[in-house]
Parts: sequence; structure tokens; C-alpha cells
Amino acid sequence: PTADAGQINRHAWTAITALQQPDRPNLLHKTLRLYLTSSQGQIDELRQALLAGNYPAMTIPAHTLKSSSAMLGADQLATLAGQLETHCRAGHQEPAAKLIPLIETEHRHVCASFRQELSLPAKEAI
Repeated sequence: PTADAGQINRHAWTAITALQQPDRPNLLHKTLRLYLTSSQGQIDELRQALLAGNYPAMTIPAHTLKSSSAMLGADQLATLAGQLETHCRAGHQEPAAKLIPLIETEHRHVCASFRQELSLPAKEAI
């Protein structure tokens, strides 16, 4: 892992927190919890497609992971998922296969960062 593995660009959270309504559940925390669930499904789809050698099947989960990670400031993960999407669309199997372990590792770091944020009391969050 790189020195900035799992590093989150918290400026990306500004747009989410700006939508927060008074006396409503914490929108950022709700979004982070949704990401933790849905992104794991995308990682699982990528791993299954890799094991099956079905690189075209990686395109949609890679694209979705790229977009959702970028929205929440997981810039390195978004970049890796974008590279995977590009390689899969171009039929470049070897570079795509090499990205999967990097994506899985970065995803674990990002999820740990998000879980840490979720463990903070609301007033300390962000």
C-alpha cells in the first residue's frame, strides 16, 4: 500500500453535508454506510468476474465503484477503478487482472477510514 492508502479527500464531503437538514439523520453517515454495503458487492463482482476470466463483466462494477468512490473522496480507489474500467473496455486483460488486488487493498483502507468516521459522535464527525 502507498503512504496515502485509504486517504480520503474530505472536501468531497462538503456537498453531502451541505444537504443536511436540521433534526434529520446524519446524511454523511447514511451515505458512508450505504457505500460500505454497496461497494463490497462491487468488489465481490470484480473478483468473481476475474476468477471466471470474464473481463467485460468487470466494466459496470468498476464504473460504479469509480463513481461512488470519487463522490466520497476516495480518490485513489476511484482512480484505480477507472483504470480497471478502461482496461476492461479495451480488452487489456493482463493489466486489468493486476489492478484487482490493488483495488481490494485500497478498498479495505477506504472502508476502514469510513468506519472510523462512523464511530465518531456526530459533533466530532468530519
